[in-house]
Amino acid sequence: MDDMPSSIQPLFDLLTHLPTNYEEYEKVINEAETLAKSIDKQALKPYIADLSHQMIHHPNPYQRATIGRVLGILDLDHRHGLGLNEAGLPAIDWVEIPEGEFIYQQDTKLTLPTYYISRYHTTYRQFQAFLEAEDGFGDGGWWDGFAEKKERFQIQQTPPQQIFRFWNHPIDDACWYDAMAFCRWWSYRLGGAYEIDRLQDWLIRLPTEQEWEKAARGTDGRKFTWGNDFHEGYVNFDETDRYDIQQAKGKVGTHFYGAPTAGGLFPQGASPYGVMDMLGTMWDLTLTEYRHGKNDDLLDYYPRVIRGGTWFTTEMYCNIVERVMLNPHARNNGDPRKNDYGFRVMSKTPIK
Repeated sequence: MDDMPSSIQPLFDLLTHLPTNYEEYEKVINEAETLAKSIDKQALKPYIADLSHQMIHHPNPYQRATIGRVLGILDLDHRHGLGLNEAGLPAIDWVEIPEGEFIYQQDTKLTLPTYYISRYHTTYRQFQAFLEAEDGFGDGGWWDGFAEKKERFQIQQTPPQQIFRFWNHPIDDACWYDAMAFCRWWSYRLGGAYEIDRLQDWLIRLPTEQEWEKAARGTDGRKFTWGNDFHEGYVNFDETDRYDIQQAKGKVGTHFYGAPTAGGLFPQGASPYGVMDMLGTMWDLTLTEYRHGKNDDLLDYYPRVIRGGTWFTTEMYCNIVERVMLNPHARNNGDPRKNDYGFRVMSKTPIK
């Protein structure tokens, strides 16, 4: 790359450093962010294809995360499933989950019809379309019919505040109500049902925890998305027990990233169907009510199930069977160490 413009050479020089621990990675990624904010995007474009390839295939996960952050700042990560379509609506990379039986939790056998789930978490870019639309977040109609509690009314007045503002990263401050309002808006824009008592006719919604689990583990009852044996570096979670939480085994590896990462940067951790980041990175909000396991009641105020663990949790939660509850109005209130739940969507048909 001898003919590389001098304006972008410092960034590429920085990307030759390959961190081996969080402290080195934190230094590199902070410097990369500073350089990226002032870089000439036009000069960088001829190198995007190579950077995008490295972002997925480089053997060093810290390198992948750094490139993902840089391309997220510059809005130059154009992989399908992370951005918007020509209509300004989320463009989803749908993954088909075929009809059939699977093992749910420890040994329960369930059968689900064919459905489609998003390969990646809903991104900051995609959710921002809802926040900015004239008929989006500020339209009270998307909230009608949900439990009339003061907490719901409060969060309805103020949109989520993204902490990790990189376009290809997951939305990180949306509560369950925010996610449901987003799905309702999007479903209606596509011609689907609007009424809260016609959830099964929405074209877009959150997955149930059963749908989430089958998409994550396939049919054979495995513990992790890749199998039954733990492998270091396969997903974004705290392998080091950095904050001495001592969940389950405590330290199980050397990797810690200190934040969410761009969608799909851990290909070894893909589910049997190719769904990305179902373990680590962000908790996944689901449709399911935690206490009674209901999937079709949007009127109550009970906590909802979240699944999959996150960048901040340790080994105890980073598996397919762990179930955790979250209040439907819960946001993170600006604490980066709590900005750790997002969501992905499902559909009965692969909507374009």
